[in-house]
Amino acid sequence: MHNRNVAILNTSDIGGGAARAAYGLYQSLRDLKVPVKYLVKQKLSNDSDILQLPYILKIREKAISSLLDKIVKDNRTSVSNTLFKIDDSGDRFFPYADLNEYEVIHLHWITNFLNPEIIYNLGKSKNLVWTLHDTSSFTAGCHYTSNCNQFHVDCSNCPQLESLNGKQIQKVYFERKMKFLSAIPITFVVASKWMESLLKESRLFSKHRIEYIPYSINTSEVFKPLDKMESKRRLGIPNKSISILFAADNGNEKRKGFQLLLDALLHLSSQNEIKNLIELDQIQLVCLGQIHQSITKLGFPWISIPRIESDELLNIFYNSGDMLILPSIEDNLPLTMLESISAGTPIVAFAVGGMKDIVNNDVNGEIVNSLSAQDLSEAMIRLIRKVLADPLNTLSKSTRQYAEANLRRPKEALAYIDLYSDLNKKTKSSVQGDLKGVDNPYIKMYPFTYMLILLKLFKQDFISTLPHIVYNKFVPEFMKIPYRLLKKYFLQFVISKIKS
Repeated sequence: MHNRNVAILNTSDIGGGAARAAYGLYQSLRDLKVPVKYLVKQKLSNDSDILQLPYILKIREKAISSLLDKIVKDNRTSVSNTLFKIDDSGDRFFPYADLNEYEVIHLHWITNFLNPEIIYNLGKSKNLVWTLHDTSSFTAGCHYTSNCNQFHVDCSNCPQLESLNGKQIQKVYFERKMKFLSAIPITFVVASKWMESLLKESRLFSKHRIEYIPYSINTSEVFKPLDKMESKRRLGIPNKSISILFAADNGNEKRKGFQLLLDALLHLSSQNEIKNLIELDQIQLVCLGQIHQSITKLGFPWISIPRIESDELLNIFYNSGDMLILPSIEDNLPLTMLESISAGTPIVAFAVGGMKDIVNNDVNGEIVNSLSAQDLSEAMIRLIRKVLADPLNTLSKSTRQYAEANLRRPKEALAYIDLYSDLNKKTKSSVQGDLKGVDNPYIKMYPFTYMLILLKLFKQDFISTLPHIVYNKFVPEFMKIPYRLLKKYFLQFVISKIKS
């Protein structure tokens, strides 16, 4: 395997949980002397070995991308406010030549970066591996399904989008994904059994190869136990208090379960034994990020820690806690959970996604089987009682032991090396047909909106570009709008302006 090159592709190198997971894998493979490169659209770190691909959308692609974003934004329902992204602006100017040297193209979180047409073209000549960090690959754009199963069929009755004048943009996108992606040989990797079950039920990829490889983390050098009293002191937490950790990032995102956490804490504060701890200043809420005002009114002592940028400080945060609460009602395999366990801090979480793969009662936390705020609160109480009755920190030690046995970083990388080697031993399957030049349908679906967006982009270009260059860039794209539609909607536009 070591004479073969691997390219890991992700939208960002370290921005977000999926990027950090991909970066961790990249570091592990590099430590094991695998010839691997990490290629991204947006580079945030100072790692000189990471390459930022020179891929900048041109005016037509920008306009299509903006059009798709606007249609989705204008038609979101209240079912979910998690990211919903239709990535389908074509592949013009994508730097395919920069990937020629690699035998294996390993995709991770590629939203706002790669689209079905690009993936199709890569898959014609490369071995493709795609590690899934959410559901967007096999749906029509939703990154979490909110328990919808329309991806079994064609996403036509999407609960997260309203139908606009009978037009179902998500169904069109799903059908294009079927056209470009369903026939190319992609090997999928999932980090949770939950994601594996969804993928096996999907219309797009149920027949593809699926491998289960959970994330690994740096349990020896980064996320490790520290002196708990000293960690609490450094964060301003009273030494003798039980500290309950939680994160406020994306607290308004419904699937993160903030309302359930709020209700659970409200129930917790009404219990006599908790009231006594509050009076004695022996319990503390510790929030990573800006704490919500409603939590500050519950009567608990609390502190809010600004956003942490370094792993060293993040490890101190985990070590300062006696438990970490993860109230998500839909999630894959949060790195926050794995890092906390590695630091020896047990988890309280609902039995959803990858949480039920990892959290075990009396081993590394409490798993809550129903999406109930009261049940979440009672699980927190059980853990508080265990901490109070356990001066030797037995639970913390068993939590750390679980991490040492299951989460060590080389485990994940070694599994991927085996996968890469297996793929390279086999003859690359040929892709039937050629989909180059397949029309992009969205301009014809929404010509008037597209025209206005194009005009706006043209105006922006006009400010900073010589007029003849702007003209040469703009006019050919403008003329691709069917004349009869352009005439019809332009006249409507003019009339509306006159009337107003």
